[in-house]
Amino acid sequence: RGAIFLLSMATWGSGNISGRRPTQRYSRTRILAALTAATASGEKTVALEVLMSVDRLVRTAGKELQLEWAAVCETLSAVLAQLDPSSASNPPRADAASAS
Repeated sequence: RGAIFLLSMATWGSGNISGRRPTQRYSRTRILAALTAATASGEKTVALEVLMSVDRLVRTAGKELQLEWAAVCETLSAVLAQLDPSSASNPPRADAASAS
Protein backbone atom coordinates (compact mmCIF):
# COMPACT_ATOMS: atom_id res chain seq x y z
CA ARG A 1 0.00 0.00 0.00
CA GLY A 2 2.78 2.43 0.89
CA ALA A 3 4.66 1.69 -2.32
CA ILE A 4 1.57 2.49 -4.37
CA PHE A 5 1.12 5.77 -2.52
CA LEU A 6 4.76 6.78 -3.00
CA LEU A 7 4.78 5.79 -6.68
CA SER A 8 1.64 7.73 -7.52
CA MET A 9 2.62 10.80 -5.50
CA ALA A 10 6.08 10.86 -7.09
CA THR A 11 4.76 10.54 -10.63
CA TRP A 12 1.48 12.46 -10.75
CA GLY A 13 0.77 13.70 -7.22
CA SER A 14 1.73 16.76 -5.24
CA GLY A 15 5.14 15.22 -4.54
CA ASN A 16 5.98 15.12 -8.24
CA ILE A 17 9.77 14.93 -8.31
CA SER A 18 10.17 16.40 -11.80
CA GLY A 19 8.12 19.57 -11.52
CA ARG A 20 5.02 20.59 -13.41
CA ARG A 21 5.51 18.58 -16.63
CA PRO A 22 7.53 15.54 -15.63
CA THR A 23 9.87 13.67 -17.91
CA GLN A 24 9.13 10.22 -16.63
CA ARG A 25 11.29 7.20 -17.11
CA TYR A 26 8.16 5.05 -17.26
CA SER A 27 4.94 5.99 -18.99
CA ARG A 28 1.68 6.47 -17.13
CA THR A 29 0.34 3.42 -18.96
CA ARG A 30 3.17 1.28 -17.63
CA ILE A 31 2.65 2.57 -14.10
CA LEU A 32 -1.09 1.89 -14.37
CA ALA A 33 -0.30 -1.68 -15.49
CA ALA A 34 1.79 -2.12 -12.33
CA LEU A 35 -1.05 -0.74 -10.23
CA THR A 36 -3.45 -3.15 -11.93
CA ALA A 37 -1.13 -6.04 -11.11
CA ALA A 38 -0.99 -4.90 -7.48
CA THR A 39 -4.73 -5.44 -7.12
CA ALA A 40 -4.11 -9.18 -7.56
CA SER A 41 -2.67 -9.22 -4.04
CA GLY A 42 -6.17 -9.74 -2.70
CA GLU A 43 -5.78 -6.97 -0.13
CA LYS A 44 -8.68 -4.53 -0.07
CA THR A 45 -6.44 -1.78 1.34
CA VAL A 46 -4.18 -2.16 -1.70
CA ALA A 47 -7.19 -1.95 -4.04
CA LEU A 48 -8.39 1.19 -2.25
CA GLU A 49 -4.94 2.78 -2.53
CA VAL A 50 -4.90 1.98 -6.25
CA LEU A 51 -8.34 3.56 -6.57
CA MET A 52 -7.15 6.73 -4.82
CA SER A 53 -4.05 6.78 -7.03
CA VAL A 54 -6.13 6.60 -10.22
CA ASP A 55 -8.42 9.30 -8.85
CA ARG A 56 -5.37 11.49 -8.21
CA LEU A 57 -4.14 10.89 -11.78
CA VAL A 58 -7.48 11.80 -13.34
CA ARG A 59 -7.86 14.92 -11.19
CA THR A 60 -4.34 16.19 -11.86
CA ALA A 61 -3.80 15.14 -15.47
CA GLY A 62 -7.21 14.17 -16.81
CA LYS A 63 -7.13 16.73 -19.63
CA GLU A 64 -3.71 15.46 -20.78
CA LEU A 65 -4.65 11.78 -20.86
CA GLN A 66 -5.14 10.19 -24.26
CA LEU A 67 -3.86 6.67 -24.73
CA GLU A 68 -3.88 6.20 -20.96
CA TRP A 69 -7.68 6.03 -20.73
CA ALA A 70 -7.75 2.34 -21.68
CA ALA A 71 -5.27 1.58 -18.89
CA VAL A 72 -7.29 3.71 -16.45
CA CYS A 73 -10.42 1.71 -17.28
CA GLU A 74 -8.58 -1.60 -16.97
CA THR A 75 -7.18 -0.57 -13.59
CA LEU A 76 -10.59 0.53 -12.34
CA SER A 77 -12.10 -2.77 -13.51
CA ALA A 78 -9.46 -4.67 -11.55
CA VAL A 79 -10.20 -2.58 -8.45
CA LEU A 80 -13.94 -3.16 -8.85
CA ALA A 81 -13.39 -6.90 -9.22
CA GLN A 82 -11.31 -6.86 -6.02
CA LEU A 83 -13.78 -4.83 -3.97
CA ASP A 84 -16.94 -6.43 -5.38
CA PRO A 85 -16.17 -9.97 -6.62
CA SER A 86 -19.73 -10.43 -7.91
CA SER A 87 -19.10 -7.67 -10.48
CA ALA A 88 -16.30 -9.69 -12.09
CA SER A 89 -18.65 -12.49 -13.07
CA ASN A 90 -21.39 -10.11 -14.18
CA PRO A 91 -19.87 -7.02 -15.84
CA PRO A 92 -22.26 -4.27 -17.01
CA ARG A 93 -23.11 -4.40 -20.71
CA ALA A 94 -22.96 -1.31 -22.88
CA ASP A 95 -26.26 -2.09 -24.64
CA ALA A 96 -28.02 -2.58 -21.28
CA ALA A 97 -26.89 0.84 -20.10
CA SER A 98 -28.18 2.54 -23.24
CA ALA A 99 -31.58 0.82 -22.93
CA SER A 100 -32.37 2.50 -19.60
